[in-house]
Amino acid sequence: MPWQSVSSLFVVGGMFNVVAGLMGGIHYLSEGKSKELGMCENDFKYGMEKRDITYNKFAAEVRKSMN
Repeated sequence: MPWQSVSSLFVVGGMFNVVAGLMGGIHYLSEGKSKELGMCENDFKYGMEKRDITYNKFAAEVRKSMN
């Protein structure tokens, strides 16, 4: 590989980093929290957050009805 192609490799490597940074930034702006690493971890945490919201809502209703 000739040395003239090194600049192209730097551009390609830099674009991979720029795209990853943009994806993380867009996710943070839309979701309000940083993106978790891993493919399945996000779905699991999303399900747990929804479960906790529902649980806290019902717990508050039960506490309210007990008073």
